[in-house]
Amino acid sequence: MAFRPSQHNRTISAGLAAILLVTVASFLGRNAAAASTTRSRREMMQQTNAQSSDAWLLQMLAGMRSPLSKAESDRFAELYKKTGSVGDLCEAGKLYCDAKSFNLYYQNLLQFDGKKQEKDISVFFRETELLVGREISIEDPRLQSAALEKNRLQLAEFDTPSGSVGMSKYNYLNVAKMPERSFLPAELAQTLPFSSDSAVKVFQLDPSSILAQESAKTFQICQEGIHKDGTTELNGEAAACATSLEALQSLVRSPMLLGPHDAANVKALSTDERLHSGSSFRGKVVKVSLEASVEQRHAVCHNLMYPSAVYFCHYLQRTRVYTVMLQPLDAAGAQQRHLVRAIAMCHMDTTGWNPRHLAFQNLLTLPGHGEACHWVLQGSMTFVPTA
Repeated sequence: MAFRPSQHNRTISAGLAAILLVTVASFLGRNAAAASTTRSRREMMQQTNAQSSDAWLLQMLAGMRSPLSKAESDRFAELYKKTGSVGDLCEAGKLYCDAKSFNLYYQNLLQFDGKKQEKDISVFFRETELLVGREISIEDPRLQSAALEKNRLQLAEFDTPSGSVGMSKYNYLNVAKMPERSFLPAELAQTLPFSSDSAVKVFQLDPSSILAQESAKTFQICQEGIHKDGTTELNGEAAACATSLEALQSLVRSPMLLGPHDAANVKALSTDERLHSGSSFRGKVVKVSLEASVEQRHAVCHNLMYPSAVYFCHYLQRTRVYTVMLQPLDAAGAQQRHLVRAIAMCHMDTTGWNPRHLAFQNLLTLPGHGEACHWVLQGSMTFVPTA
């Protein structure tokens, strides 16, 4: 289900970017005031560096805003209505339509040390690992992506066992560094068709290309997997997709995800970009904060592949969200100066998950036998209530 922004939310000036800017400003202000009286200058520097993920989130969203003016957007909309073509929209709108380069990207994504198997890549962990003073390792996001995608392809080869639908048909944990793309302007996103073959017809992609296939999978997640009421086949999940920045703004504020009360009071969380650097990370837990309990609603938005930016946002019941502050350690175990912030999500009930899911290979357990936690990494955003 592609989310349509309401009429009063079709300008982004006071929208999602403003939400995030206010969140960052108030967060920095509160902590700076406290730090000035209770912490040393070194601790202040650590805290400031740990908060850089907020700036990264703002920068990411700003970079995805369409470069098209209103007049240019209208011109492409009229061009499509008259000819069924979008002309040079890919270049003018900073979209991604290069099927050959995406094929290389995808092939590289699936390559890792041939001595390792998917189960050897640690993506999932237990909630008990989030303890102050504990040393933890976070796998290279590229290896996590490879393991998850290979597992998804394996799951697709088998019929889902009766009663085991969760986390099997779709993989929402795409932590790969996606090719950079901009959103479409809201009106243009509503004019151009969004269907299983729209990437082929609208953007003239080779239907046999991996980019076309991934784009069709995105539509499948956004349309075929989400019912009209916003629910999915996963038990207790509410979800929708946003195909424009304005739609993402409306979706984050939608009661469907965060409920009628919390939708008006949200803050954005993101993992520090230094954990996306393309290498494994080792650190010591110095602080763990529960951001959303199993009784609280939250929203997580994942970057899906399509020629233009598309985000899948969902809320899943019986899940906890944590902010974890980490003290980086070097290869010799020496502590580094700057703290790093990571967002962890723990699914407390895995009863309906496919028994072949990577989580159970990592944890050496079965569906329904304990929780499965993972880090919210590259290209994903988490929104939680502020009260």
